[in-house]
Parts: sequence; C-alpha cells; structure tokens
Amino acid sequence: MGAVGAALGTTLSQLLKYLSSMLSTVSALGAQNIGAGKRQRANETLRYAVMITVGFGIIVGIFMQFFASPVVALFTDASDASGAEVVRLGGQYLRGYVWDCMFAGIHFSFSGYLAPCRMFSPKNPLKLRITETSRDPPSAWPSLKARL
Repeated sequence: MGAVGAALGTTLSQLLKYLSSMLSTVSALGAQNIGAGKRQRANETLRYAVMITVGFGIIVGIFMQFFASPVVALFTDASDASGAEVVRLGGQYLRGYVWDCMFAGIHFSFSGYLAPCRMFSPKNPLKLRITETSRDPPSAWPSLKARL
C-alpha cells in the first residue's frame, strides 16, 4: 500500500504546483496594485484568480472522474496484482481528492490576496474561517461546527 501513497503523492504534487503558483501570482499582483493605490485592481486580481481556479478545478475534477485510474497507472506497474490494486485504490482516492484541490486553490488565492493587505494574521477571523473550511474535504464540513 506504500506504492499507493507514492503514486498519489507524485500525481497530487503536480496539481499543488499549480495552486501555489496562483498564490504567488495573486500576492505579487495584489501587492503591486495595493502599493500603487489601486485596490480595485487588486480585488479584480483576486476575483479572476478564483474564477480561474474554480474553472480549472471543475475541468480537472470532471476529467479525473473518468481518467483517474489511468493517471495513477502512469506511476506504477499495473500488470501485477499489487500494482492493479494500487491503480484501483489510487483511482478511487483521486476521484474524491481532486475536488479538494479546487477548494485549496480558492484558499491559496485568498491567502495570496490577504498577505499584501496585511490581513494575513493567524488571528484574522476571515483567514481562520477560510483555513478551516478549505483544509478539510467537503465531506468533513459538518464537523466544523464543533471546532469553530
């Protein structure tokens, strides 16, 4: 089962590279515009980043519903029994986890926006709420009421 983690870790790290680049982009453009006194442009940067992230997340999420197993098979040998099990379990996991990447992208966009606004304090209630709801997959959201 360690092969499942290795195969998925490689696949998911590629998705997370996209998300972290969105954080850096929003942060840099937001800081530039806020520094120039153009807060409206910084707000538009955030809006477009969220729209791109949601659009990308929906497209990749739908794609992965049909092609998750072949994507996992790229990183393991599916010809033997243990490899076939890795592909089966990895495909199941990836079909569900891919949606979390969309929510993480939204979180990364907001984090990138809040940093130049000097609102990225660990005690900021908005940041806490975004972190709590995007850190966990949507299936865990009902349990958030107990933690918040």
